[in-house]
Amino acid sequence: MKPTLTLILFLIAPLAISAQDSSPKCPEKHHEIFKSYLGTWEEYRVEGSNETFTGTLTSKLDLMGCAITQRFVAKDSTFIYQTLGFLDPTSNLWEETYVFSSGSMSTFQWVRENGITYQLRTGGSRTLDHIYRLEFTEVKDNEYAVIGQRSNDNGQTWVKGDTTRIKKIH
Repeated sequence: MKPTLTLILFLIAPLAISAQDSSPKCPEKHHEIFKSYLGTWEEYRVEGSNETFTGTLTSKLDLMGCAITQRFVAKDSTFIYQTLGFLDPTSNLWEETYVFSSGSMSTFQWVRENGITYQLRTGGSRTLDHIYRLEFTEVKDNEYAVIGQRSNDNGQTWVKGDTTRIKKIH
């Protein structure tokens, strides 16, 4: 009896899986906030008018559009990070966790404020004495810039830090 039951389960399980609704569970309207940043990119550190190549970033949708993943590899492979993000059903905001090759991690929330897209740091393995965010700016079809910003007065004012220019490979 046991072998017959096992055989029946092996035959029925694939049918049950294929009968499930295969349409995306996360509609495209939720991808709008980061749609421009999907693809494979080269990153450059901007210092004045000079740009120095730092590595390659790949950003894509996974799990039928219900997750965003990113992977950055430095040009000499000494630094890597990987992310996994999802749409939080309670806040209706995308949450993304970064895991760094240094062993640390940070969580960010994708937000749009006054037409500008940010990733706001919401936590991590290090406690910060300030608020940190990434501003996505100068967005074109084949490139954009990211500016690190910090606030010591609970978001009233922001101080610009490093700028990275990201250029699309494909």
